[in-house]
This record gives sequence, C-alpha cells and structure tokens, in this order.
Amino acid sequence: MGVTIQAVTRALRILNTLASNPSGLTNREIAQRLHLNISTTHHLVNTLLAEGFVHRCGDSKYCLGHAIAHLNQAYLSNVNPNAHLYDALNKLAEVTGETAYLCVWQEGHAVIQSIVEGSQAVRVGGLYVGYRDKSHFRSAGKVFLAYLNEPELNAYLETADFTPLTARSVPNAEKLKEQLREIARQGYAIDRGEFADDVCCIAAPVFSAEGAVVAALTVSAPEQRFLRTQDRLKSAVLQAASTASRMLGYKPSETPSTKQGVQDGNVQKKHHSKASGNTKAQKCASSATFPRRRTRRHLSKPKRQRSSHR
Repeated sequence: MGVTIQAVTRALRILNTLASNPSGLTNREIAQRLHLNISTTHHLVNTLLAEGFVHRCGDSKYCLGHAIAHLNQAYLSNVNPNAHLYDALNKLAEVTGETAYLCVWQEGHAVIQSIVEGSQAVRVGGLYVGYRDKSHFRSAGKVFLAYLNEPELNAYLETADFTPLTARSVPNAEKLKEQLREIARQGYAIDRGEFADDVCCIAAPVFSAEGAVVAALTVSAPEQRFLRTQDRLKSAVLQAASTASRMLGYKPSETPSTKQGVQDGNVQKKHHSKASGNTKAQKCASSATFPRRRTRRHLSKPKRQRSSHR
C-alpha cells in the first residue's frame, strides 16, 4: 500500500459512519465512534458540509449529503452484471416473496451489485448496492470464501475482523474454515443471525462456462419466517443459481472442484493454485430482461426498508 493522507482517511471514515447511521449523528457522536478529537471532527465535518457530502438533518445532527448520490450513480454506471444474473435475481425474489441480492467478489469483498425487494409485508432491508463489509459473517461472502484457494483465503483472514455483530457471529478463523468446508461440500451457505439479529439468509454460487464463481444469489428473511420456509427457500436459491449457471454456459458435469484460484470481480486475472476444491471468481457484464421489477441499481434514492440485514 502506498502513502495515505490521514485527513482524507478520517473524512472517508466519517462518511462511512454516517452511512451506517442514516438518522444522523452529532459531531460529538462521530468523534466518539471514530476516536477523534472533537475539534478535528468539527473541521472535517464542516469541510464535507461545504462540498455537499454532508448536510444538517436537525438537532445538530449530520447526514450524508446530495453529493453522495452523484458518486453512487457514477459507481452504478460501471456495474454491469450479466443479463442472465438479473433474470435469476428477479425470478428468485418473485418466487420466494423475499428480498433477493446479487453479489460479486471484488477486491477481496462480497459486494452487493443489485437488490430486489420482496413482496412480503414484513421483509428484510437495510443494505444497499455497493455494500461490501463483513463478508465472513454473510452467506454470500461465505460462498465466495469457500471457493478461494488456500493462499487467497489466508490473505483474507489476515485482515478479517471477527468482532461479533451478534451472539451467533462466527468467532474465529478456525471455526470459519470449518463452515467453509461444509459450504463447499453442500453447495450453499446459510447465515442464521450471524450478520444481524433475527435475520437469516441463504446463498448459492453462480458458475461461468469455465467453472469460475462469478456471483452469488441470496435471499433473506426474518428468522421466524425463515424457519418455516427454509427448505423452500433453499430449493429456490439453488434452482436460481443453477439456472443462471447453465445460461452462462456452465455444465454441471464440470464440477467446481476441478477449477482453481480466484478472479477479482473487476480485474481479469488468472491464478493457478496447488489447492483443490477451489474455483475462480470473475466479473459479469450487462443488464436484465426479466419481467421488470425495480432493482436498487436503477434507483438514485432507494426506498427505506423495514428491518435490518445482511
């Protein structure tokens, strides 16, 4: 890593902190969360305010500003998942009635590329296109991690933060590795309240014609409903991922265990690993043609959702 500028790093962390607190924070609250001097925080927030990245949202609180929307649109313009992946995503949300997510592996993170909200009155929400944190607590992240080769998995674990988000969060790297072996064996991952309390998710990998893991499809549901419908949701996710894989040219007879390495979602690189049971993850391209449901990728201002998630 090259030289970094402390003030820029702090300003960006302020933006990330505000993104995680949409109702807003005061200068003092920001300073406490980031362990900054209150005076330093004041000057940084004023600078962000002047540039439109932050605005006042009442009671001395600050929220993200309009300039963030411009950056978001620029980011989304470079996000082009394959049309078949959008087809599968929309169909998955339609069939299950639950919120569905499409993720890809980028720069060592499971990044949400698109979201389709479920039709249930009470549904999971709270995440957004571009979210990338805590991959090892999320079902989609675990799908990608399960197919990394050993050096790449170890590189991820070196910087992974296992500070628990809930009482069920995987506690350490060894326990995570146990989970990943099981995920690779069974072909899907389940998060039972590891990322957010009372929320469960199930994800499955999508393979390219070359056997590379190009995406993960996920559905999430409130825990009580998930417990009642788990088998149906698992079948729907596996079917959606399998269909998408076939549409991308993947032949099930070419099992993922014959493929090795990881391919970043943005940078087209090939790796050759000595480890078996691993695949590559690579970038997808273009837009969807399935019967139109509004996905987050097309919205400049996402709707507020009901509860908090993965």
